[in-house]
Amino acid sequence: MSPLLLSIVAILLIDALSGIGRTSEMYRMGMNYDQGQPSPVEKLLNDVMNIVMFDFPLGPKCLKVAHVINIQKVGMPFFLAYMAYSHGNDSEAMWSYGIMHGSYGLLWFLKHCAFPDSTFEQDQTIGSAIFLLVLLGAYCVPAYLLSTGHCYHFDIELQQWEEPSKIRRYGSIFMYILGICLTLASDCQKTMTLKFVNKRPFLISSGLFAYTRNPNYLGEILLYSSFATLTNHWLSYLTVLVFPCLTIFPARMWQKEISLRKKPGWAEYKSRSNVLVPKVLGLGDLPLISLWITLLVYQAL
Repeated sequence: MSPLLLSIVAILLIDALSGIGRTSEMYRMGMNYDQGQPSPVEKLLNDVMNIVMFDFPLGPKCLKVAHVINIQKVGMPFFLAYMAYSHGNDSEAMWSYGIMHGSYGLLWFLKHCAFPDSTFEQDQTIGSAIFLLVLLGAYCVPAYLLSTGHCYHFDIELQQWEEPSKIRRYGSIFMYILGICLTLASDCQKTMTLKFVNKRPFLISSGLFAYTRNPNYLGEILLYSSFATLTNHWLSYLTVLVFPCLTIFPARMWQKEISLRKKPGWAEYKSRSNVLVPKVLGLGDLPLISLWITLLVYQAL
């Protein structure tokens, strides 16, 4: 049976099972999903996220979150250039990766200058800044693996680097373009809407937010998927894709869900949108994410 057919069968099965889970009483008690007030579990998660992001022990609140993030983003092109030069890696893969990840850092900083995220404008302790820098340091791993020959080896006889297939390289570039466009455009829409709409509270439920409640995180996952796919090393998948998708991203999206549920129009908006992946043919997040994971694993093997 082909991987595509297996994926379709898995989607239908997972969607049926997830539908059962969503209607169970245990689910509603644990998540308190359709109620205005967060459950104890949600309150705990929110408190932990705030402590890690802003109040981690060590030092006063003297640094903006944006400053710490921007140091890593702006520094990425220079880090990539240094890694390529120091290891003598002038391969097509290194050039492609350098342009993708380097431009992402610069575009992120441009986005910050044009329409900064209010969350990142808050102050954090020195401890939180150090913790954040350590987390962001993991995003340097694919560049290190690629430049040092752990992804594609240097052929001594031919005196040239091995290269990824054209499908892998151009597919990664396409994913990156789609991801960065989603990230920038959705953040722009959110900022401009909040700036010019005076009525509070309200839901941003049109445009890129019509069928997914987190198009910005979807964009980030796509562009980080492109980095992992191009390097195609297990450690790249782990550091820039698996780890944030199991920790940072869901926690941040969960925090946002708590806020959205308090706003008028939530029930209708929730019924026609997914948390992450745009709602297509009535399918929820779980089956569509399962398909994405299946395709990622299939192309990696």
